[in-house]
Amino acid sequence: MATPSRPGASPPSTGAMLHARIVRGAERVTSYEVTLWALALVTLALDVVTTTYGLEVGLAEMNPFVNYLLPTLGLAGTFVVLKSLALFVGVAAWWTMPSKVRGVVPLGLALPWGIAAVSNTVLLAGIHL
Repeated sequence: MATPSRPGASPPSTGAMLHARIVRGAERVTSYEVTLWALALVTLALDVVTTTYGLEVGLAEMNPFVNYLLPTLGLAGTFVVLKSLALFVGVAAWWTMPSKVRGVVPLGLALPWGIAAVSNTVLLAGIHL
């Protein structure tokens, strides 16, 4: 068993060390916050464009919630509702978070939209080969 570095002090727990690493990473990400918000908006647009085009050329929507809303709201209405809701939740989270770690919010929005846009692009490339 390791001994504490200072008399009377207990060694940091694995959970505390992991938490500190996560916070440091979030602080580093936050230094790119403006760029990450721009990336979130670009990936949102790419997701919308590639999804719209994919549906026009015969691809199927894989999200069951989107499929549920499409007949009622149409494609534009579904995008407006879902993307607005995601942005609203993101901005609310951003507003309530400590400023030194807020950069994780646009990153959290950009990642799934970016993955969706890349996935759509790969599927579309397969159709057009």
